[in-house]
Amino acid sequence: MLCPLLSYVSGLHAAMDVDDDDARPTKRPRAAAAPPAWSRSWSDLPVEIAGEILGRVPSFADRARFSSACRQWRLAAAELHGGALPPPLPWLVSCYKGAFDSLPYGDRHYLALDSPACLACDGGWLLFDRRAAAAVAGGGGGGGYLLKKPISKAAMELPGSLSGPPAATAEMKICKLVVMSRDLVAAIVSTSGGGGGRAVALCRPGTSPSWSAHHPPGGADHQLGDLRDIAVHGGKLYALHGHGNLCSYDLIAGDGEPKVSSCVHHIAGDALPPNKLPEEHDAGHHLVPSATGGELLLVRHLYSRFLGRHFTVFVADVGGARWSEAAASSLRDQLIFVGTGCSRALTASHYGGVGAMRGNRVFYTNDVEAYSSTHSYLVYDMIMRSNGPVFPIYDDDYLHEGRRRYRYEDTRYRSWFFPSSV
Repeated sequence: MLCPLLSYVSGLHAAMDVDDDDARPTKRPRAAAAPPAWSRSWSDLPVEIAGEILGRVPSFADRARFSSACRQWRLAAAELHGGALPPPLPWLVSCYKGAFDSLPYGDRHYLALDSPACLACDGGWLLFDRRAAAAVAGGGGGGGYLLKKPISKAAMELPGSLSGPPAATAEMKICKLVVMSRDLVAAIVSTSGGGGGRAVALCRPGTSPSWSAHHPPGGADHQLGDLRDIAVHGGKLYALHGHGNLCSYDLIAGDGEPKVSSCVHHIAGDALPPNKLPEEHDAGHHLVPSATGGELLLVRHLYSRFLGRHFTVFVADVGGARWSEAAASSLRDQLIFVGTGCSRALTASHYGGVGAMRGNRVFYTNDVEAYSSTHSYLVYDMIMRSNGPVFPIYDDDYLHEGRRRYRYEDTRYRSWFFPSSV
């Protein structure tokens, strides 16, 4: 037993370089070792890996936090935001106290807004009415509209009246807005004068003194039915009238005021299939370009007292002048968001099935029951044919306070907001 112990002690002395005179151990100086390759700073994260990370982060707020970590990550994110990343998932805008609920987990964000009441929304733009503020300040009904991105603070001035005689343009209201470019905005407007009704209107932000309204040629408004929705597809502006009448507008947007050069009626008559049940009634029709951009979709929202809400998606067959019901296989990679303001389709596979983000689903705003329901918006599964919540709204007092302070017409507006930092 002694020999192994002596051998161990002698090895220990040799390792510590023991001086026999004072028996005090002294450590030998060692050369500084080079740091291993894996100990580099997180700030040196390659752009390719940063793209892989951001591509798996569907939340706009989480992407913003990634960019704020350090300068290198911010530069990497800026380089990737040019189009290599899928768009972030939308927020739901209610505008009361600047509250926005975000997908996929329902985080609430607050943004400083110019007004508590949002009139319309398109992508990352919000529309506010300056005419009411001008009237309160004693400036009459002027002031026009303000179109603003609440995150980047980009803003555009829009006119507050229609061109034409005052009797025909009284009390103009913007019902739907489409920002085609920084130089061209289209909208569905309604007026109380001149017989009322809705029309497609165009303006050039910042320069147009008024909106120019355009009706289908030959007085075809009554034949086509009420104007329901507009959308941009393939560089053209499409309009949906009545029960499936589809028209396209060719626009001239040179140096002068934007104009309509021609209006083509592609799908005529009662082109949509009738409702399957007699107690069903239409709750809404939405034009939505597909996630790939190759097709124009029509999402029909039906309501039945016995079956509740359900949706059917149709594809525009312009050559055959008809609507074809979309097969489930063609929608398996699409997330379709519809609402009174902005409607858009996203590619489901970009978000990895996080939460409720799976294909063949329609996300819709709970406009009618926004302040009597426990959910601010819902999702319809087109395979299971069932409705369900995306997430519950927060149990705070902002809904009840909103009831006290604002008219129901203001508080009920809900729309999808697609945040952007540019």
